[in-house]
Amino acid sequence: MARKSLVVYASHTGNTEKIALRFRKVFEEKGWECDCVKAVKNMTPVSFDGYDLVCVGSPVLAAVPAKEIGYVFMGGGDFSEDRPGGPPMTGSPPGGPPVQGRPPFSLSWRQDPAKYKKGIVFVTYTGSRRGPAEAMPSLSLLELQMEDKGYRCIGKLACPGKHAGHIIESQKAKPAGPQEMRDWHWNQQSRPHERDLQKAETFLAEILEDYFLPDEAPPDSQYICIAWYYMH
Repeated sequence: MARKSLVVYASHTGNTEKIALRFRKVFEEKGWECDCVKAVKNMTPVSFDGYDLVCVGSPVLAAVPAKEIGYVFMGGGDFSEDRPGGPPMTGSPPGGPPVQGRPPFSLSWRQDPAKYKKGIVFVTYTGSRRGPAEAMPSLSLLELQMEDKGYRCIGKLACPGKHAGHIIESQKAKPAGPQEMRDWHWNQQSRPHERDLQKAETFLAEILEDYFLPDEAPPDSQYICIAWYYMH
């Protein structure tokens, strides 16, 4: 019986969708069944049941994942609402009684690592000021949401992506000066390019080979791929 995978993602400019579709391509080439779902506002939370591997992806928007991914995990909400000063978090801490709000936390993979469910998170980001560092908070937030679902995050991928059209036009309207800031990634508007997408394919293919080959014990590792180039 073929293994089953889920790729669920949000995408506003097409950057994240390019990664998601390459993931689907790899799954299908490896003989997996793959459900590929684009997250939208007001969608019901996505069931992760029955999948051998779940991949969740998002663009980075103001340092956090897109709102649509909030619907995937918890039926709605902006990730920024959990910042200091936002509405109080609801849920059920480990060992505590369930409360109204988010589904109870599940850290079952920590109690029985041999049987843990597996997940991958991925983001695309512009990184205009600090480069790859701007992707890290969103990767961590998505990883925590995976853990709340009872999944161990075995892989993280971040890839640069071009600006949205309205941002490009706003930059053109600004007067140029000797200290004009350039994007951290010098080739920002061509990303993700084919080499980025090939890296995404290799990243996933290696995880499938190392974790799911029947004659191999799965590694106790987390695979991380941060695609970038220095500005020059």
